[in-house]
Amino acid sequence: MNKSLLTVLLITIFFVASCGKNAFDPDEELKKTIAKNNPDLCKNIQKKEECNKAFAIKNNEPGRCHEAGFLKEECYKDYAIAFKDMSYCDVRVGDLKDKCVREYALTYNEPAKCHEAGSLKEECYKEYAITFKDASYCDTRVGNLKGQCEKEYAITNNDPGRCHEAGSLKEECYKEYAITFRDASYCIEDRTGKLSEECRNEIQALS
Repeated sequence: MNKSLLTVLLITIFFVASCGKNAFDPDEELKKTIAKNNPDLCKNIQKKEECNKAFAIKNNEPGRCHEAGFLKEECYKDYAIAFKDMSYCDVRVGDLKDKCVREYALTYNEPAKCHEAGSLKEECYKEYAITFKDASYCDTRVGNLKGQCEKEYAITNNDPGRCHEAGSLKEECYKEYAITFRDASYCIEDRTGKLSEECRNEIQALS
């Protein structure tokens, strides 16, 4: 190789390596700022929104969420959950209100709060049933999600008997259960119906 070309190549490699070593890392800057425990420094860094949100929760200062820019609503939501104060799941969280209430209900084992979760009410009850292993919530409270609730409950909590309550999803439920737990005995026709052969084939492919 030509000496001058080799020299240029080595200089280029050194330059690239040096740039990589000294490259600015906004996440590292954020981490160092939080470690200094001085919220006033947030205004001087690139990720000022994330910084203000972190300090709002770290220092129990919900008012700082107002300084979190595009993360303001998420900040109030996370504050409500972190400090078990659902009063913050109000206009301050904007479009995240239903999500805020749902997370609160599931985090603090308060299923009655699901009733206040608006568009996520039925999903909230469904997730509660599965998370807390209480299939009684897969009833009228989950509305059109009943079949999905029973199916997810059966597979998540290893309770295949619930598949029988999954309505139009019964056969699919037994099939997914059989595949998940690799138990071909659930692939029989009176459980998986027209999916029985497909069920057996998928289990065999996993073996």
